[in-house]
Amino acid sequence: MKTWAWRPAATATKPHKECEIPINSDNLLPKSPPPEIARAIAAASHAYEELSATGQQIHFDDSEGAVAVELQDLKGNPLSTLSASDALQIADGEDLK
Repeated sequence: MKTWAWRPAATATKPHKECEIPINSDNLLPKSPPPEIARAIAAASHAYEELSATGQQIHFDDSEGAVAVELQDLKGNPLSTLSASDALQIADGEDLK
């Protein structure tokens, strides 16, 4: 079963071995992400901080073969089920409609 939760870097756990990407001289990775990716990362980080400040987090679970998205309290208790588009809307810093 694979599950993951959107958590701040300070509490994030080390990724699973299969998620790690080895970096070697053959990998040509830029020193920084493209500007549009950097903006998306910044927006998601800001959205996380705002969500966390209200005592909530987004949890993703793909153990049933499809990704399920839940809004949870910080102890992992489910508050509501979200659609994938709702989760992306939150990550973009938008309020749910």
